[in-house]
Amino acid sequence: MAKNILIICGAGASFDYSNYAHPSILTNDLVNTNFINKPEISSIISKYPDMAGIFSEISTPVIENKQTFESSLQKIMDGVGDKKHRKEQFISLEFFLKDTFEWVSKQSNPINNYQALITKIKDYNEGKASVITFNYDSLLEQSITDEKYVDINHYLSNNIQIIKPHGSHDWAYMSDKNNLDYQWEGCITDCDYYKKHPEYLSQLRQIGAHPYHTNQLKNHSNLAIFPAIAVPLSNKDTFVCPERHTLQIKTVLKNADKILIIGWKAGDKILVDLIEKNINKQVPVTIVTEKKESSEEVASNLRHIKNLNFRLVNSGFSGFISSDEINVFFKE
Repeated sequence: MAKNILIICGAGASFDYSNYAHPSILTNDLVNTNFINKPEISSIISKYPDMAGIFSEISTPVIENKQTFESSLQKIMDGVGDKKHRKEQFISLEFFLKDTFEWVSKQSNPINNYQALITKIKDYNEGKASVITFNYDSLLEQSITDEKYVDINHYLSNNIQIIKPHGSHDWAYMSDKNNLDYQWEGCITDCDYYKKHPEYLSQLRQIGAHPYHTNQLKNHSNLAIFPAIAVPLSNKDTFVCPERHTLQIKTVLKNADKILIIGWKAGDKILVDLIEKNINKQVPVTIVTEKKESSEEVASNLRHIKNLNFRLVNSGFSGFISSDEINVFFKE
């Protein structure tokens, strides 16, 4: 009989994605010289030049490991206020992230660790599991070859449920241009409109608008489309996913028989709080990171939560997949 397995994936999971492709990056690497100088990324920056002001400001402290990308960005966000140019920078950053992780997702390889993890779920658990992933890319979805994730409703209806609290490169908020609260006149792109009316997306979220998969919007030419992506800040206070998905997180946590954490720092306070409120029985937790100090940090961030019993694996995603540790997780 299938158990209720919850898998939580952070940036480290997509970063250690495959021996044959290394498309994804850790957040700090967004300002890495080698990444910024890729022709494809330079081209995306040229589409959204306002965001270059942010990267110009934070690149040195992040590259020199004096600050994290998230904490640097948070400092700027805290001082945005009514500054029009700052709002335009963050709007451009959202579009940059959307296009960047769309490019990342196109660099996929069918031989990868997600694929191996899916196979183990089929071996041991009738192909059923719930995954909470904080990655903007769609590398995981592409690896689940026998199920589709091209409609926002697919994410919870498949055998492998996928919940993306921080949004996805292929999710978007949409509005009919004829019904917009503010005129479209003078705007050439969706980014132009959003920059002209930076409060509009906040209003959509406040009224409970939910994102769609961009595949659902392909044949609608008169739509204004805005990224459904949470800017990487150190103090995120909201999820960017349908309300139904947030409610499903609570259900998944209440029912969880075991939890596997791959490359997640347990730094997202919203999810940590949800774990604390919704885990009501003894649950084994396997933490997979590249280094011992990283797994110990994750355990430390969760240790105040009763009922969690930790097992630390310090071989990274690739090492975990290729060792007997993954079998131990599913068998225990």
